[in-house]
This record gives sequence, C-alpha cells and structure tokens, in this order.
Amino acid sequence: MKPYVTYTQIVGAVLRHNRVKLGLEQKDLGPAVGVTRSQWSRIETGGSLANLVQIRKACRVLFTTQITFHQEVQTVIRHMKKAHPGILVIDEDPSDDSVWCLLARKSLKGIICAALELQP
Repeated sequence: MKPYVTYTQIVGAVLRHNRVKLGLEQKDLGPAVGVTRSQWSRIETGGSLANLVQIRKACRVLFTTQITFHQEVQTVIRHMKKAHPGILVIDEDPSDDSVWCLLARKSLKGIICAALELQP
C-alpha cells in the first residue's frame, strides 16, 4: 500500500492549526468566512476544499496573508516528504482503495505541528 494524503487535507489542517493557535473555534471562523460551522468543519478535515475567497477571508481572521498561508502549506508538504519518504500528496482520493492507504488524521496533525514549528 502506498501512503498518501490529499492536498485538501493539508490545507484544512493548516487552517485548523492556525485557528487553534489563536484560540478561535469553528463557530467563530465559519460565519466570518461565509460558511456554517459544519461546512467549516468539513474544510478543516479535508472533506471539502475552501475556495480562494474563503481562504482570503480566513487569512484575514487568522491574521496572516494568503502568501504566508501558501508558504505554510508548502512547508508542511516538504516536511512531510522528508520525514516520511514515499508518502504521496495527491489532489483527490484515488478510486482504488486496495493500493493506497490514507494517512491517519492524527499523524497528519503531528506532521503539520512539527513542520510549522520549524519555520523561523
């Protein structure tokens, strides 16, 4: 089995990391971005991808820029590939589940925390 994580999961996890770091709750961020708390939850877990307008609004609430956010996502990807050689970052879930295994959310959270704390 080939371990993988979707780009959508990484984006959502970085958004969650930044929200939690500021002490905000999903109910605070969702409406500020123009979605319900439930929709925001799906974005953070990688079940739904935030569009560019939602990311721009989220960056404002999270006191960051879109450029910084994108750099954080790329840092997580680089760190993940270095710490876990062989892991693939893919655009969407593959249709053949017998060949792939999704990286556990708990593992992804640890990788993201480690990667973002490495940033100066």
